Amino acid sequence: MKKLLITAALCAIAPHASFGDILTLQAFGFAGGQVVRYDELTGAQVPGWSFNPQGVNPSVGQLSGLETHNGVGYVSSLNTGQVLQFDLASGAPIGSGVFATLPQEPDDPRLSEDPPRGPEPSALRVGPDGLLYVADGFGTSILRYNLQTGALVDRVVDGLAGVGGIGFSSTDALLSTSNTLGSGLNTIYTGGGDPPSVLTPGAATNLYGPNSLLVNADDSFLVTDLLSNYIFRFGADGSPQGPFAEIEYPSDVDPMNPPIGASFSSNFPSDMRRDAEGNVLVVNLGISSVVQGAAKNYGSLLRYAPDGTLIERLADSLFAPSSIALVDGLTGTPGDFNRDGLVDAGDYAMWTAGLGRQVTPGSNADGNFDGVIDAADYTVWRDNLPAPLDASAASVPEPASEVLALAALLAGVGYRTRRGC
Repeated sequence: MKKLLITAALCAIAPHASFGDILTLQAFGFAGGQVVRYDELTGAQVPGWSFNPQGVNPSVGQLSGLETHNGVGYVSSLNTGQVLQFDLASGAPIGSGVFATLPQEPDDPRLSEDPPRGPEPSALRVGPDGLLYVADGFGTSILRYNLQTGALVDRVVDGLAGVGGIGFSSTDALLSTSNTLGSGLNTIYTGGGDPPSVLTPGAATNLYGPNSLLVNADDSFLVTDLLSNYIFRFGADGSPQGPFAEIEYPSDVDPMNPPIGASFSSNFPSDMRRDAEGNVLVVNLGISSVVQGAAKNYGSLLRYAPDGTLIERLADSLFAPSSIALVDGLTGTPGDFNRDGLVDAGDYAMWTAGLGRQVTPGSNADGNFDGVIDAADYTVWRDNLPAPLDASAASVPEPASEVLALAALLAGVGYRTRRGC
């Protein structure tokens, strides 16, 4: 995989820096699905970087889970029973590219199917204990792996009817859901065990295809439901609190007359993460895709306020994104905020557009990696302009004093515009 291309001249004038991005996993590995990057604020795809799971195993088939930790990315392959690993900076596989292969249990009923099936890893999350939790999506268990060695530690949960989302409370308690697609009776569990303790009985959840779980600061939590087209709220005690959001269709989709390949009307919300401003980023597989016979892809990347209000559609027409992560990222040149290989007026425009925003450190125009786009980031841009386009040149804008004052104020109180929080 290629790193982001940087011109030799610019590399010579400044040391390297890194950016924060939204990482998404495209579900259809059998059709060229990859891990790709998007700018955290604009939703634009970051050029020159990807991880191709087929390069590790041509039989990866359907891809489900994505997690990152300490510069390493992890992807789960349902068809091979493997968790793959890659370098977040380069997109290259680490070692053989295989982090772990889930063990085959001799009494697994999937072995008797035609053709036989084995373990099918789906959701991935790094736990507060520093272990990688791996859900066997169409099995019964959650397994834990040592991140340094790839060794299986234990089967922390068993006895579930499929496994959907994984999350952790403020007291480090494991939360999980069953995933019997289409039943509407999926249970929410807490802790480990065979089976673990029931938090919310299936008869109360109204979940038809729970696929991811996001815990809030007060231990209430959200669950995406693939089949119903909703994200649902639950209290810290597991009590159902109704919908958080119904996923809006792209403007060119009529759910009453869906595109070719749509099995039924849903955007298939698949995963969630919280951004630096406390909002909820959501990826949706989309009502259909080119793989299913549609003329285009309908996956999307959306941003919601904490109250469930849709803030913006960051990106549409995506190729079936199944999972999402927020990451520090690519090697680049300080001041090159739009990553086109140049430090110029385009980067100044990005700085002014993002002024005051809270982001993953290093994302967008956060040139000094403090998580806020402010006057200090303008200085990074100005100080890395190549001659003759330095800050003394008439063509280079200097921000007005009132703009810098606003930046300082926003940096102190935190960005709140359009956020409802």
